[in-house]
Amino acid sequence: MLKLANQVDQPQMIPCAAERHQVDQVMKTRMVMEIDQVNSKETTPNTKSAPPTVFVETTVPSAFVSTRTDPGSLFRRQVTRDWWSFHRSSYAIYTSDAVYLELSEGSWQGKKDAFKLIEDIPRLEINDEVKSVAGLYVSERLVPRGLGGDALHLATCSVHGVDFLLTWNIKHLANPNKQDHLANINRRIGLLPPRIVTPEMLWEDVR
Repeated sequence: MLKLANQVDQPQMIPCAAERHQVDQVMKTRMVMEIDQVNSKETTPNTKSAPPTVFVETTVPSAFVSTRTDPGSLFRRQVTRDWWSFHRSSYAIYTSDAVYLELSEGSWQGKKDAFKLIEDIPRLEINDEVKSVAGLYVSERLVPRGLGGDALHLATCSVHGVDFLLTWNIKHLANPNKQDHLANINRRIGLLPPRIVTPEMLWEDVR
């Protein structure tokens, strides 16, 4: 089982020179990891086509188990349940310890069911590179300082090469401005950005 640090330090605003150093450190870490991956690859090619990968962010299980009766909550709950029932099998889905940590905060109705919903989903590792990239996202104002969880979700997807980040967080994640900003940062550090989508945007034809 993966473990998170007790507290994720929130980076302070850093001068331009320090920011360049942070980018350099991310790049160095990535180069080492890529070399290790090349050295550890099997010689037999994998010809089987892998399904697209999806990272399930905290707001998705929360919406699935929501007991709220306002129109917006009812819509998100129904769409989430439909996606989970009819479209989830088209993807390889993942989550992380950061999602578990956010779900564990506070006391709210449906909490136990939310944990049960994702208990069998593999968790991606939050390693040093993920934490370093998350810190860069905060310093670059991709996400507000104080929202370390959102930065970790984005960094986890970027570092592990996840295709889609599934979320209902429209304000801080699933909006076009964030997608463009993320792409610009990731281009500088040699990472592909995930596509940030809500469940109704990740719909497959059901036959």
